[in-house]
Amino acid sequence: MDCMRDMFRFIHSRSLGIPMEVEVEHHLVNTFADDMMKEGNIFPKVRWCNPGNSQEKHAEHFNKALKYEYEKKEQVGIGRPFLKLEANRPKVDKQWDEDGMKVKEKTYSYEELLADALSAQDKYNNDLHPDQKKFKGMTRLDVLLYNVNPDLPYYKDNSVARYIGDYTATSIVRSQYVKVQYEKYQLPHPRELGKLSSNNYSVTAYYLPSDDIQEVHLYQHDKFICTCKKIKTFNTARAEWTDEDQQAYQEFSEYGASFRKMVKEGKADIMKVNLLKHTQELEELEVEIIDEPIIEKTYTDYDDNESEDYSHTL
Repeated sequence: MDCMRDMFRFIHSRSLGIPMEVEVEHHLVNTFADDMMKEGNIFPKVRWCNPGNSQEKHAEHFNKALKYEYEKKEQVGIGRPFLKLEANRPKVDKQWDEDGMKVKEKTYSYEELLADALSAQDKYNNDLHPDQKKFKGMTRLDVLLYNVNPDLPYYKDNSVARYIGDYTATSIVRSQYVKVQYEKYQLPHPRELGKLSSNNYSVTAYYLPSDDIQEVHLYQHDKFICTCKKIKTFNTARAEWTDEDQQAYQEFSEYGASFRKMVKEGKADIMKVNLLKHTQELEELEVEIIDEPIIEKTYTDYDDNESEDYSHTL
C-alpha cells in the first residue's frame, strides 16, 4: 500500500494520468482483487501473472538490474542465501572458537533497510539510461517522463484517495469545514450539506499522504459527498493585508454569504402557520374514534443489589 501511495504521489506531483495497465502477482495483491485491483476501479486494464512464475513479469528485468547493479554494491548483506553463485549470496562473517565455526550475523532496523532501499532506487532512477545512443544524456526518469502516453485517462482524485489514501473520521463544523491533520478544509458550497444523512454531520475524510495536504475527499456511508480545499489563512490586521490575504478573505466570506442565501430561500419555501379561530363550526365537527387493541408488553428490570425480578405491564 505504501508503494501504491508513493506511486500516486509521483503521478499527482507531475500531473500524469492513470497507468493504462498494470501487471500484478497473485501472492502480493490477491487480497485487493475485488476493490483496488479490480479492472476498471482504478486501472483500466489489470493483468494477473500466472501463480508461481515470477519470471513471467516484464518488470523482472528491471528488478534484476536494480538488485545486481545497485543494491549489491550499495547495501551490505544484500543477496539470497541459497543461490548457486556464491558471489550473489549474502556475505557472512565466520568466526572459529573451541566449539567450532560460528556465523556472526548483523541485524538492521526497519528504518535502516528502508532508507538503503530508497537510496538504491533513487540512484537507479537518476542514473543514465542504458541506451545512450537513443537517449543521449537522459536518465531513466527523463526517458519515462518524455515517453508518457498522452492518451492516459485522467483519474478522479476522490476514487484514488479512497482506495489507497489515508483516512480519518471527522465531522463538519459550523456547516462549513472539516478538520484533518490540524488543518481546516472548506466545503465547496453549502448545498453539499443536502447530500448528508438527516442530522448526521459525521463523515470520513480520505486524502493522499503529503507534507502539505491541499484537499480531502468526504464520504458518508461509502457515498461520495464532495472534495474540500484547504482554507487559506489571512492576516487579521487589515492594514497589513496583501493580495493573497484579500483573496483568502473573499473566498471565506463568499461561503458565508452563500449559506445565508440558502437559508433565506429555504425559509421562503416553508408554509406559514395559520391559526384557526374558535368557532361553533369547529365544535360541531365529528371525530371518528377507532378502537385498537391494547397490546400488553412486559419487561424485567435487573438491579445488581437486588435478587428479585420486577415485572411491569405497559
